[in-house]
Parts: sequence; structure tokens; C-alpha cells
Amino acid sequence: MAKVDVYCRYFHTSEHVKGHGKGNGGHPRYRCYTCCKVFQLEYTYQGC
Repeated sequence: MAKVDVYCRYFHTSEHVKGHGKGNGGHPRYRCYTCCKVFQLEYTYQGC
């Protein structure tokens, strides 16, 4: 299995990003411990 580096979309670093469960659509969520924000790489629905 290959390792994928996940970069924080707000702080643009991968050092302190850890997995944080799954979203409602089943996509993995990640938490950046530098800026304390939670984000996903993929979303089920797109905004308007």
C-alpha cells in the first residue's frame, strides 16, 4: 500500500496532519494540528 502525503488546505503543510474519522459521505476526514481545522480531500456533493 502506498503512503499519500495529505497537505492542509489552509496552512499548506503535511507535518501535523492526521486522520480524523470519516465524513457523512464516507470520505476520510483529516485534522491539521497546526491550524486546528478539519477538512476532507474529496466531497460527495459540490456547492453551488
